[in-house]
Amino acid sequence: MPTRFHLRCTFVIGAAFLPALAASAQTPAADLPAVAYTVASRAPASHYLQVGMRYVPTGGTGTATEFKLPVWTPGSYLVREYAKHLEGFEAKGDDGLPLKWEKIDKATWRVRHGATQAVNLSYQLYANEPSVRTNVCDDQHACVVPAATFMYVANRLDLPSTVKVTLPAGWTRASTALPTVGSDPLTFRAADYDELADSPIELGSHPEFSFSVRGIKHRVAIAGGGFNADTTKLKADMAAVCEQAVKVFGELPLPRPYLFIVHHYTVGSGGLEHKNSTVLDVSRTTYDTPDAYRGFLELVAHEYFHLWNVKRLRPAALGPFKYDQENYTHMLWVAEGFTAYYDNLLVYRAGRQPKEGFLAAQASSQALLDNQPGNRVQPVSESSWDAWIKSYRPSENSRNVEISYYPKGAQMATIFDAQIAAHSGGKQNLDDLMRHLYRRYAVELNRGYTDDEFRQAVSEFTGRNQDQFFARYIYDAQDVVPELRAALKGVGYELHDDAPQPAPLTLGATLAGGGARIVVRDVRRDGPASAGGLSVGDEIVAFEGRALTEPSFDAALAARPQPTAPVRLDVKRDGLPRSLTITPAPSPLVRYRIAEVPKRTKEQKRAGEKWLGM
Repeated sequence: MPTRFHLRCTFVIGAAFLPALAASAQTPAADLPAVAYTVASRAPASHYLQVGMRYVPTGGTGTATEFKLPVWTPGSYLVREYAKHLEGFEAKGDDGLPLKWEKIDKATWRVRHGATQAVNLSYQLYANEPSVRTNVCDDQHACVVPAATFMYVANRLDLPSTVKVTLPAGWTRASTALPTVGSDPLTFRAADYDELADSPIELGSHPEFSFSVRGIKHRVAIAGGGFNADTTKLKADMAAVCEQAVKVFGELPLPRPYLFIVHHYTVGSGGLEHKNSTVLDVSRTTYDTPDAYRGFLELVAHEYFHLWNVKRLRPAALGPFKYDQENYTHMLWVAEGFTAYYDNLLVYRAGRQPKEGFLAAQASSQALLDNQPGNRVQPVSESSWDAWIKSYRPSENSRNVEISYYPKGAQMATIFDAQIAAHSGGKQNLDDLMRHLYRRYAVELNRGYTDDEFRQAVSEFTGRNQDQFFARYIYDAQDVVPELRAALKGVGYELHDDAPQPAPLTLGATLAGGGARIVVRDVRRDGPASAGGLSVGDEIVAFEGRALTEPSFDAALAARPQPTAPVRLDVKRDGLPRSLTITPAPSPLVRYRIAEVPKRTKEQKRAGEKWLGM
């Protein structure tokens, strides 16, 4: 998801509009929203957003209201401390006189006022952190992430609101999934704060194009220069991928047109889902090669699949949200991991990738998991729970002790998909499980599912009690590859070991840099380098008395006359010299290939076709 291209931005939100907000109090109360925000861009190159918020208490004896700025945004499981960008907070009445206030914690402001006195807030936000989950803008465009921008009334997430946008000179459009107020194209309404927080707003003079899925319009807002795609082809391909997602769940639950906001950067990768829209950050070269373009379609598929999985079908902890603290769940391996499995599968089903490509991608994903030492250390349930402190804050030791719930969850989805197809005799697959869960919990019960409810549903559709499976492979980190092999065999496929034999020798460490300074980037857990005392950050001064000409231990090992002999390394650690002796060992890295079982039975063939959704 990270983007590394820096933009420059200023927003002015509300400070200049307090008189206008006050004047609106003269209109009938029934026509007023409980909360009104205004957004204007005054100097789009100075990085500052100014935000205005008007709130009128509905009565009672209360004389103080607490206003909160979220600390995170749903879909990105890290406390991002949006308040660190805030300055210049003010609170005034309609008469322009200041109201007393105090900040009571890192992101909460308590304002004192009369029982029915209007409160007008204004504050500035520094906005120069380009990503799909933070505010970003420059003199060409701006993307407002509501959770990073708009305060809410504490304990009143139910309040409806409006957002009025005033564009700077030369800007022509505001794109958001929020409905407009009447015929005004720059004033939007939200039924409650959850809807507001889930509706990013793209401002600028960006072009839009659209396509339809099941008769519902899908808009695509293109931001950033360098867009060079064939729009006709893009419409057809995006529509085909979206249609495959609809087929999984059997319906398209959109109350209004869906919106893709696509940002183009020199380097960009990632997306963030919302209930009726998504923001995608991609490289400007993403349409230039077949592999890069297929990656874009997989990103489209991933975020669009979240329209159901996460935004409607969700673990119980993921809604209603607590915006001022972490929202813990063990189930991100389903919310994100199953979605990661489907993003590749949907592109294949849409005819935008051959079967061989899909199988190769699956095999590569399995190998990446097995080649990460943390796969045998951290259970995927723990990876989900600890996302808040680990997943988005990697260290040099992360790969040794952690596993991502994205590929690990996708691995579990592969196993369950194949098990369902085999158990049902080719009549069902993972789609049927997802459709059942969606209808049961999102539609009928209108709530999230518990961990136990999910496990029970998997047991039902696979035809086996999955308690032991979950205990060993979800809540523990035991080797699940034997289960994967068995599941694939049931649908007529095999997982082949394709690593070179004999295995090449390795020191179990990788390097970075070049020229005069080469340093150790990471050291594999329980590998030769770890046993020999090599540490991340060590500068390699000499390899057996000679300077390395390139940052690669493997190349240096291959050039030795006696490859298995111990290696003498001269290093600097914290500026002080050290000499280490490390004995190379065969590489433990695996390489996989998935292929059809020779002479498949009719049952295997039928189950295999259903597994692939054919």
